[in-house]
Amino acid sequence: MIHFDIKNIRRLKGITQEELAFKTGLSQSYISELEAKHSIANPTIQTLEIIAKALDVCPLDLLYCDCKNHKD
Repeated sequence: MIHFDIKNIRRLKGITQEELAFKTGLSQSYISELEAKHSIANPTIQTLEIIAKALDVCPLDLLYCDCKNHKD
């Protein structure tokens, strides 16, 4: 299953949810939903690109997969 790694990256960058919301123009509650462990949020590629730009990372860095076929 694919998950979002936004929370870990945001914390490593020392940015709060509120700061990320301001930088992206997204609501803090939406950022929180994306970061939730069992989130059912379904952001668009454009939204992931906006978040990645605000965090200064590649959009693919925001995702991780825990499936048995995943290769590092």
